[in-house]
Amino acid sequence: MSNKTDSDKVLHSVEKVSGVPSNSTDAMLTCNVDVPAPLPCIVILIHGVNDIGEAFENQDQGICKGLNKRLGRCDLIPNEWATIQEESDNFAPRIAITKSHYSPVIPFFWGYRPVDKQMYDEDQRAYEKRLKDPSVIDPELPYSSYWLDREFKLDTGTLAVDKLNSDNFFNWIDYGYHRNGGPFANATTSIPDMYGPGMSGLLAFGGKIVTPEGSKSYDNPHRIYFAFAAYRLAKLIKKIRKDTDRQDIPINIVAHSQGTIITMLATFLLAKDNVLPADCVILAHSPYAFDPSYAEVLSKDLYMGIQTEQSREKTFINFVKKIKDSQDLRNKKFTPETLKENYIINTTVNPDEKYIQADGSEKQYDRLGKDEEMFYRDNFGKVYHYFSPNDHVVSLWNVQGMGWKGIPDHIIKACHENLRQRVFSHKVIAGNNPINPNFIIPLVSMTINEQDYPDYISLEDYKQRVTYVDIGVRGGKVANTVVLLSEQLQRLKQEPLFSKFEGTIEHGHYFAGGRSVIVTYRPTFAEMAKDHPEQTYNKVSSSEMKEQGAMCSSPDVLLRDNPSLKIRPNNSFDASIQMLKFATAQCDNYSTGDIQTAPFILTERIINGEEVPETMIYQVDQPGDKTKLSRAIHYGDIYNKNPQKIEKLKQGTINVTVPRPSYIPPSNPIDLFGKPVITDPVLLKKLNDDLQLSDRGIKYFRYIGNNDMGKDKDQIRIYYYLSNQQLKDAIRELVDSKKDESSHHSGITNSKDAPAKIMAYDLALGVVNGITLQDQRLLFEWRAIADWRHPENNDTETVLYSRYGILPDDLKKAMNYPTKHMPIGDDLVDNSFYHDPSSKTIVAKELMKEKYRKLSEKPQWPLPDPDIKEP
Repeated sequence: MSNKTDSDKVLHSVEKVSGVPSNSTDAMLTCNVDVPAPLPCIVILIHGVNDIGEAFENQDQGICKGLNKRLGRCDLIPNEWATIQEESDNFAPRIAITKSHYSPVIPFFWGYRPVDKQMYDEDQRAYEKRLKDPSVIDPELPYSSYWLDREFKLDTGTLAVDKLNSDNFFNWIDYGYHRNGGPFANATTSIPDMYGPGMSGLLAFGGKIVTPEGSKSYDNPHRIYFAFAAYRLAKLIKKIRKDTDRQDIPINIVAHSQGTIITMLATFLLAKDNVLPADCVILAHSPYAFDPSYAEVLSKDLYMGIQTEQSREKTFINFVKKIKDSQDLRNKKFTPETLKENYIINTTVNPDEKYIQADGSEKQYDRLGKDEEMFYRDNFGKVYHYFSPNDHVVSLWNVQGMGWKGIPDHIIKACHENLRQRVFSHKVIAGNNPINPNFIIPLVSMTINEQDYPDYISLEDYKQRVTYVDIGVRGGKVANTVVLLSEQLQRLKQEPLFSKFEGTIEHGHYFAGGRSVIVTYRPTFAEMAKDHPEQTYNKVSSSEMKEQGAMCSSPDVLLRDNPSLKIRPNNSFDASIQMLKFATAQCDNYSTGDIQTAPFILTERIINGEEVPETMIYQVDQPGDKTKLSRAIHYGDIYNKNPQKIEKLKQGTINVTVPRPSYIPPSNPIDLFGKPVITDPVLLKKLNDDLQLSDRGIKYFRYIGNNDMGKDKDQIRIYYYLSNQQLKDAIRELVDSKKDESSHHSGITNSKDAPAKIMAYDLALGVVNGITLQDQRLLFEWRAIADWRHPENNDTETVLYSRYGILPDDLKKAMNYPTKHMPIGDDLVDNSFYHDPSSKTIVAKELMKEKYRKLSEKPQWPLPDPDIKEP
């Protein structure tokens, strides 16, 4: 009975009893009412280090916008977001959904929370006892940090706080003693490091010296909170699967930065329990590194516990394979027809729908016909990797992650079509057709020897059909080629050797006197793309993507003319410094925290992300406005390292010379020499009341004499404090005057186009029943559990950690012992590691200590000494 408009086209009609009198006719008792179509999927967003989820709102808006266009809908509406808890008496900033609409997004928040001092001391003493107890094997490590409650009232007009809390290393934490995402410097490039000690070594020592206020590096806590985040993510996915049992709803993860490595670990934890993980994963700006840099080695205490390059590669390939192979656990598959039947895809087509391309041109598509694959491709079991050569964080010397330089060809080839890669480089088109325009599907020759002949191919068949040509020389003859008959070729296609192939057998003939057969096979494009992506897809090179100094001129020339760049992890620190200086001279590099980024020297990378309807030109993100959180961290750095700055401002004065008032006695030579500063509070108050110089009062005044020193000029110079407003302005300028810069580390997730035009098309689609616009209880519960600081989070382990910093027992026992929790195996995490040869003597001396004799396995990292201070 509704009168539909274009905005209603995503709705479908159902019969429902209407509230009309019971004595009405049957025709009046029912009516057609419009209800929203089901959600097409769930999308879990995961942030990185030192991040409260600033990009989540933008991603939510873009994903809803893109899914609406992809599906021909308009009912997916992003949530309303805000930063909350920024009051001076409760400063614990959180990004939160303030009003829920109809969005598939679940924001996942995680972070670091130290324990209190009492628990820290008790645990350190217990650790000391465990070290001394001969019966204890693999002594459990103590908590590595505790919180400090620091009163510090500050109101600058742009920030008001009552406290600047920190942990015992001076890393800023909020009023609840949390740091969402943990300290910036504590990020990892591998999975095992999330069970190990915080960044330390020579690099950490240097970082404390050179990093500026606002991004100051300190000593770091143990990294076990990363593993706890992965554990929570796995639990969340388990709960969603249980709550939607037998529905097999599509779960996507869009992970940023450290969140990408947390996602990998969570996937392995689910695989160990044989639980279906996320169906599709998008990794953006990932710090995961395949080849550990020497600077990363320098970030390790005693240079111990570096995961090998082969182990990192195998682990990543296993992760991609788990996402793909886990699809076998599905009970339900979603085809475009299924999506149409369940109103996920709107079958009403707007004939005037336009798709704007990167060059400004317009295209039209038949999304329900010939272009259906572009719109509704099957993304289940896929991992998408988004990297940006403009990222100045994962390009740091101790990171050099794949989110900056891309994934090497041999790894993409090993992962086949399950791994898709996209590049987002400033002013470069993204989302266009990745197929190599010069690619031609080749013919492949395959040989079958006589012992492998099926019964319809034989030497006898050859002998019966062979004919000869007389060559006219001494009666010599040459056999003509005996080709396989069409029925033989058709039957051959059914043999195990060929049945797994999807291409066509073009030709076949006997060879070597009938003792072998050569078959000519033409593979499909899909087979070539799977097994030979380096031939099938376009590649990008560093020379094609020079942008604003993010890359060097020519990597090949640099490596050819400067062999010193070919440095391996066992080279000296001096060589690394030389490399750093050279790179700085050759490349117009950006610096993050006064630490130079590495030169962009990749050669080529396969780009095999599928074409999307609307291409885009990627633009790096511009510096945003300073947030209250970033200001608080900056003031925390000032408080820690240079507290005299603010005290100096508080004691600072402005001076003015005025005629001596009559109530101030004349000066004399003794006044000028013996008592040059007058601080009488009565006189100072009287002066300020008369002159109204400052609401903070006058510090002192002094007489002004002439050269004779005895003759009074009858003037005084008054030194008065900055007014409250002037002081507030001056303190504000300590931070706000610092120029904002963008590291482009969130360029993709902050992009207005990427989530809508690219990301939304890379998501797996299906049907989510049980959640409607009017009833989102399940979604609300999942969102609460996904936020470790949410007041309605009812997960006991998360609440214990968020309130007290207490970890689950099995995770606590895994600190420095990753094998006690991390899934390890041939198809899981490969934990092969080494200690750098340059520290061989030091490591050998360290491992002679008594505490290492208590270990059941080779130590991966140094064991800490107990922090016991006598009362």
